[in-house]
Amino acid sequence: MKRIILSAICLAAWSSVFAQGKVTLAVDSASLVTLDSNPANVLPADTGLAGQPVGNQTPLPSGVVVTIGLYAGTNPTSLALQGAGRMDDPAFASGVVAWTRVHHIILSGINGTTSGTPIGSGTPWMQVKVWDSAYASYELTPADHYRGQGALFQMNPGNSLAYPTTAPPSVNSTWVEAPIVVRAATGSPAVLLTFLAMDNQLILSWTNANFNLQSSLLVEGAYTNVLGSSSPHTNLMSEAQQFFRLKQN
Repeated sequence: MKRIILSAICLAAWSSVFAQGKVTLAVDSASLVTLDSNPANVLPADTGLAGQPVGNQTPLPSGVVVTIGLYAGTNPTSLALQGAGRMDDPAFASGVVAWTRVHHIILSGINGTTSGTPIGSGTPWMQVKVWDSAYASYELTPADHYRGQGALFQMNPGNSLAYPTTAPPSVNSTWVEAPIVVRAATGSPAVLLTFLAMDNQLILSWTNANFNLQSSLLVEGAYTNVLGSSSPHTNLMSEAQQFFRLKQN
Protein backbone atom coordinates (compact mmCIF):
# COMPACT_ATOMS: atom_id res chain seq x y z
CA MET A 1 0.00 0.00 0.00
CA LYS A 2 2.84 2.40 0.88
CA ARG A 3 4.45 1.74 -2.50
CA ILE A 4 1.15 2.49 -4.30
CA ILE A 5 0.66 5.71 -2.36
CA LEU A 6 4.27 6.77 -3.00
CA SER A 7 3.89 6.02 -6.71
CA ALA A 8 0.69 8.06 -6.83
CA ILE A 9 2.43 11.00 -5.14
CA CYS A 10 5.36 10.83 -7.55
CA LEU A 11 3.00 10.63 -10.53
CA ALA A 12 1.07 13.66 -9.29
CA ALA A 13 4.32 15.58 -8.81
CA TRP A 14 5.52 14.73 -12.31
CA SER A 15 2.11 15.64 -13.77
CA SER A 16 2.36 19.02 -12.07
CA VAL A 17 5.83 19.63 -13.51
CA PHE A 18 4.71 18.66 -17.01
CA ALA A 19 1.67 20.97 -16.73
CA GLN A 20 3.86 23.98 -15.96
CA GLY A 21 4.75 26.22 -18.88
CA LYS A 22 8.16 25.74 -20.45
CA VAL A 23 10.19 28.17 -22.52
CA THR A 24 13.77 28.85 -23.61
CA LEU A 25 14.98 32.45 -23.71
CA ALA A 26 16.64 32.93 -27.10
CA VAL A 27 17.18 36.34 -28.69
CA ASP A 28 18.55 36.36 -32.22
CA SER A 29 20.52 38.90 -34.25
CA ALA A 30 17.40 41.01 -34.86
CA SER A 31 17.14 41.82 -31.14
CA LEU A 32 20.73 42.26 -29.98
CA VAL A 33 21.59 43.48 -26.49
CA THR A 34 23.15 46.84 -27.30
CA LEU A 35 24.76 49.70 -25.38
CA ASP A 36 22.96 53.04 -25.58
CA SER A 37 24.18 55.09 -28.56
CA ASN A 38 24.46 58.20 -26.35
CA PRO A 39 27.91 58.18 -24.66
CA ALA A 40 26.38 60.13 -21.77
CA ASN A 41 24.44 56.97 -20.85
CA VAL A 42 27.48 54.69 -20.98
CA LEU A 43 30.14 54.19 -18.31
CA PRO A 44 33.27 56.27 -19.10
CA ALA A 45 35.45 53.24 -19.87
CA ASP A 46 32.90 51.95 -22.40
CA THR A 47 32.15 55.10 -24.42
CA GLY A 48 34.02 53.68 -27.43
CA LEU A 49 31.39 50.93 -27.63
CA ALA A 50 28.33 53.21 -27.47
CA GLY A 51 25.67 51.86 -29.82
CA GLN A 52 27.42 48.49 -30.20
CA PRO A 53 26.21 44.98 -29.26
CA VAL A 54 27.63 43.74 -25.97
CA GLY A 55 28.16 40.44 -24.20
CA ASN A 56 29.69 37.00 -24.84
CA GLN A 57 33.04 37.82 -26.48
CA THR A 58 34.81 39.64 -23.64
CA PRO A 59 33.84 41.70 -20.59
CA LEU A 60 33.30 45.38 -21.31
CA PRO A 61 36.33 47.65 -20.78
CA SER A 62 34.64 48.70 -17.53
CA GLY A 63 34.84 45.05 -16.44
CA VAL A 64 31.05 44.63 -16.42
CA VAL A 65 29.47 41.36 -17.55
CA VAL A 66 25.73 41.62 -18.14
CA THR A 67 23.05 39.13 -17.14
CA ILE A 68 19.83 38.59 -19.08
CA GLY A 69 16.63 37.26 -17.57
CA LEU A 70 13.06 36.36 -18.48
CA TYR A 71 10.22 37.79 -16.41
CA ALA A 72 6.70 36.38 -16.68
CA GLY A 73 3.27 36.54 -15.09
CA THR A 74 -0.45 36.60 -15.74
CA ASN A 75 -0.59 40.37 -15.17
CA PRO A 76 1.63 42.74 -17.21
CA THR A 77 2.16 44.96 -14.15
CA SER A 78 3.32 42.12 -11.90
CA LEU A 79 6.01 39.99 -13.50
CA ALA A 80 8.43 37.71 -11.63
CA LEU A 81 11.92 36.62 -12.62
CA GLN A 82 11.73 33.07 -14.01
CA GLY A 83 15.28 32.43 -15.15
CA ALA A 84 18.53 34.28 -15.84
CA GLY A 85 22.05 33.74 -17.12
CA ARG A 86 25.27 35.64 -17.73
CA MET A 87 26.03 36.74 -21.28
CA ASP A 88 29.54 35.31 -21.31
CA ASP A 89 29.50 32.45 -23.83
CA PRO A 90 32.32 33.23 -26.34
CA ALA A 91 30.82 30.74 -28.81
CA PHE A 92 28.10 33.31 -29.58
CA ALA A 93 28.39 36.73 -31.23
CA SER A 94 28.22 39.92 -29.20
CA GLY A 95 24.68 40.87 -28.21
CA VAL A 96 23.15 37.46 -29.00
CA VAL A 97 21.46 35.67 -26.10
CA ALA A 98 22.96 32.19 -26.02
CA TRP A 99 20.27 29.57 -25.54
CA THR A 100 22.85 27.67 -23.47
CA ARG A 101 22.66 30.34 -20.78
CA VAL A 102 18.90 30.66 -20.16
CA HIS A 103 17.29 27.47 -21.40
CA HIS A 104 14.60 25.04 -20.23
CA ILE A 105 12.83 27.53 -17.96
CA ILE A 106 9.89 26.03 -16.08
CA LEU A 107 7.53 28.91 -15.38
CA SER A 108 6.22 29.30 -11.84
CA GLY A 109 2.42 29.32 -11.61
CA ILE A 110 1.94 29.38 -15.40
CA ASN A 111 0.69 26.32 -17.27
CA GLY A 112 1.80 25.40 -20.75
CA THR A 113 -0.37 24.91 -23.83
CA THR A 114 -0.24 22.88 -26.99
CA SER A 115 2.43 24.05 -29.41
CA GLY A 116 1.21 26.75 -31.77
CA THR A 117 -1.75 27.88 -29.63
CA PRO A 118 -2.74 31.40 -30.73
CA ILE A 119 -2.64 34.36 -28.35
CA GLY A 120 -5.76 34.71 -26.18
CA SER A 121 -7.03 36.59 -23.15
CA GLY A 122 -5.35 34.13 -20.81
CA THR A 123 -1.95 34.20 -22.50
CA PRO A 124 0.85 35.06 -20.02
CA TRP A 125 2.85 38.29 -20.24
CA MET A 126 6.64 38.29 -20.49
CA GLN A 127 9.54 40.72 -20.65
CA VAL A 128 13.27 40.37 -21.17
CA LYS A 129 15.48 42.42 -18.86
CA VAL A 130 19.27 42.91 -18.73
CA TRP A 131 21.40 44.07 -15.81
CA ASP A 132 24.90 44.22 -14.34
CA SER A 133 25.71 40.65 -13.24
CA ALA A 134 27.17 41.97 -9.98
CA TYR A 135 23.54 42.18 -8.82
CA ALA A 136 20.95 39.46 -8.34
CA SER A 137 18.20 41.05 -10.42
CA TYR A 138 17.18 44.03 -12.54
CA GLU A 139 15.29 45.54 -9.60
CA LEU A 140 18.32 45.39 -7.30
CA THR A 141 20.64 47.05 -9.81
CA PRO A 142 21.27 50.76 -9.10
CA ALA A 143 20.29 53.21 -11.83
CA ASP A 144 23.93 54.25 -12.35
CA HIS A 145 24.83 50.68 -13.37
CA TYR A 146 23.89 48.98 -16.63
CA ARG A 147 20.21 48.04 -17.00
CA GLY A 148 17.85 47.58 -19.93
CA GLN A 149 14.59 45.94 -20.88
CA GLY A 150 12.72 44.87 -23.95
CA ALA A 151 9.07 45.53 -24.71
CA LEU A 152 6.32 43.59 -22.97
CA PHE A 153 5.00 40.69 -25.04
CA GLN A 154 2.61 37.78 -24.69
CA MET A 155 3.53 34.17 -25.31
CA ASN A 156 1.95 30.77 -24.85
CA PRO A 157 4.64 28.55 -23.31
CA GLY A 158 4.93 24.89 -24.20
CA ASN A 159 3.58 21.99 -22.13
CA SER A 160 6.17 19.44 -23.17
CA LEU A 161 9.92 19.16 -23.44
CA ALA A 162 9.82 21.16 -26.68
CA TYR A 163 10.49 24.42 -24.77
CA PRO A 164 9.50 26.95 -27.49
CA THR A 165 11.81 29.97 -27.76
CA THR A 166 10.85 33.60 -27.14
CA ALA A 167 12.02 34.75 -30.59
CA PRO A 168 11.32 35.11 -33.44
CA PRO A 169 7.63 36.13 -33.37
CA SER A 170 5.08 33.45 -34.20
CA VAL A 171 1.41 32.55 -33.82
CA ASN A 172 1.95 31.90 -30.10
CA SER A 173 4.05 35.02 -29.40
CA THR A 174 3.71 38.79 -29.85
CA TRP A 175 7.47 39.29 -29.54
CA VAL A 176 8.63 42.34 -31.53
CA GLU A 177 12.13 42.32 -32.99
CA ALA A 178 14.10 45.32 -31.68
CA PRO A 179 17.43 45.92 -29.92
CA ILE A 180 17.40 45.62 -26.14
CA VAL A 181 19.18 48.84 -25.16
CA VAL A 182 21.32 48.87 -22.02
CA ARG A 183 22.21 52.14 -20.31
CA ALA A 184 23.52 53.58 -17.06
CA ALA A 185 22.32 56.86 -15.57
CA THR A 186 25.74 58.53 -15.60
CA GLY A 187 24.47 62.04 -16.29
CA SER A 188 25.91 65.18 -14.74
CA PRO A 189 24.84 66.14 -11.20
CA ALA A 190 21.76 68.31 -10.93
CA VAL A 191 22.36 72.06 -11.27
CA LEU A 192 20.85 73.85 -8.28
CA LEU A 193 19.28 77.29 -8.29
CA THR A 194 19.79 78.77 -4.82
CA PHE A 195 18.38 81.99 -3.41
CA LEU A 196 19.10 84.47 -0.65
CA ALA A 197 16.60 87.12 0.55
CA MET A 198 18.43 90.20 1.79
CA ASP A 199 17.51 93.92 2.08
CA ASN A 200 14.33 93.58 0.01
CA GLN A 201 16.25 91.77 -2.68
CA LEU A 202 16.15 88.17 -3.92
CA ILE A 203 19.60 87.02 -4.98
CA LEU A 204 19.61 83.97 -7.25
CA SER A 205 22.78 81.93 -7.77
CA TRP A 206 23.85 78.88 -9.82
CA THR A 207 27.23 77.38 -10.64
CA ASN A 208 26.93 76.14 -14.23
CA ALA A 209 27.27 78.84 -16.89
CA ASN A 210 25.73 76.47 -19.47
CA PHE A 211 22.31 77.15 -17.93
CA ASN A 212 20.14 80.22 -18.48
CA LEU A 213 17.94 81.80 -15.84
CA GLN A 214 14.30 81.90 -16.94
CA SER A 215 11.25 83.53 -15.37
CA SER A 216 7.46 83.41 -15.66
CA LEU A 217 4.50 85.10 -13.99
CA LEU A 218 2.82 81.69 -13.70
CA VAL A 219 4.33 78.50 -12.24
CA GLU A 220 3.22 76.48 -15.29
CA GLY A 221 4.85 78.98 -17.69
CA ALA A 222 5.53 80.07 -20.30
CA TYR A 223 9.14 80.73 -19.21
CA THR A 224 11.50 83.08 -21.05
CA ASN A 225 15.17 83.88 -20.58
CA VAL A 226 15.97 86.72 -18.20
CA LEU A 227 17.94 89.03 -20.49
CA GLY A 228 21.50 89.73 -19.44
CA SER A 229 21.28 87.52 -16.36
CA SER A 230 24.31 85.84 -14.88
CA SER A 231 25.02 84.35 -11.49
CA PRO A 232 24.41 85.95 -9.04
CA HIS A 233 21.25 87.66 -10.29
CA THR A 234 19.46 90.22 -8.09
CA ASN A 235 15.71 90.74 -8.25
CA LEU A 236 13.76 93.32 -6.24
CA MET A 237 11.22 91.83 -3.82
CA SER A 238 8.91 94.76 -4.57
CA GLU A 239 8.41 93.61 -8.17
CA ALA A 240 5.46 91.47 -9.27
CA GLN A 241 5.50 87.81 -8.21
CA GLN A 242 7.65 85.68 -10.51
CA PHE A 243 8.76 82.08 -10.77
CA PHE A 244 12.31 81.14 -11.77
CA ARG A 245 14.01 78.09 -13.23
CA LEU A 246 17.24 77.10 -15.02
CA LYS A 247 17.35 75.71 -18.54
CA GLN A 248 20.41 74.37 -20.33
CA ASN A 249 21.66 76.43 -23.28
